[in-house]
Amino acid sequence: MAFLGGLFGGLSDDQKKSMDALSNSAGFASNMGQNDLSTASNFFSGILSSPNKAMSVLAPQVSSITNQGQQQKNVMGEFGDRSGGNTAAAANIDDSTHKQINDLIANLTGTAATNLGQIGTSTLNTGVTAQNDLLSSANEQQKQRQAALSGIGGAVGSVAGDVFAPGLSKAFSTWLN
Repeated sequence: MAFLGGLFGGLSDDQKKSMDALSNSAGFASNMGQNDLSTASNFFSGILSSPNKAMSVLAPQVSSITNQGQQQKNVMGEFGDRSGGNTAAAANIDDSTHKQINDLIANLTGTAATNLGQIGTSTLNTGVTAQNDLLSSANEQQKQRQAALSGIGGAVGSVAGDVFAPGLSKAFSTWLN
């Protein structure tokens, strides 16, 4: 009876156990991947949608750049000459500080947009691949069932032919070949 169950019921017990184990592993990995993907996607979307989020990410670098500019102005104030050139030099330091901060923001938002696009592309490709794998698996199962049913039909026909018309099945099979 197990033979007929295997033909009509699909997978054997060992195949079912293997499929269950693979399904559990795939489910675990998929859930972890979805969580990580959501976290990364939300992070990059947040950077692109909110200047405050971008600045919170860049806060340590912005602080460092601002402190360096302030130190340059302090040194200039203590040790520089008292000519009118100091005002222009201090303005240049401020301009340089703002440029460095703007460059950080531009790099961060550019990277966020690129990474978000890559996440979307990768996710789409994974979904398409999974759909194709499911379709291939369903097609393979269909072929196996058809082959099993075809084999049963041929065997039943051969047995029936031998019982009801001895020698006819051999002649018929010779004629087919």
